[in-house]
Amino acid sequence: MKTQVTFNIGLNNNPFTAKEIAQNFQELYTNRGAIVETRETMGEYVHNPEPTLVIKISTDLKSFIYWKAETKEFTIIYTQECIPVRLETTDDNGVKETKEALIFNPDYSGEKYEFDPKYFIEM
Repeated sequence: MKTQVTFNIGLNNNPFTAKEIAQNFQELYTNRGAIVETRETMGEYVHNPEPTLVIKISTDLKSFIYWKAETKEFTIIYTQECIPVRLETTDDNGVKETKEALIFNPDYSGEKYEFDPKYFIEM
């Protein structure tokens, strides 16, 4: 089974640069046998342009519960109100399954939006 997980991490109020975040993900996941790809692009958050780091991890870790918990930690580390995450798995027969969520920082008390694929940036 192949698994790819993709994050969109905003950079406007982030205490880290795109390069630092990319390096953090490389160090964290390549040690677990994953392949990490990153690119910086322009995204949008609440109708405002925002520089965004897109991170895609190819891994054997297929649990969406695991990735949602990881994403919640990333909202804290990278001072984000929320981070969208998409998990795509392909089984040995080529059947694909996609799960996606907008994960909010535990301290965020504003309006909570739903995941909207039209704002999600792919690798």
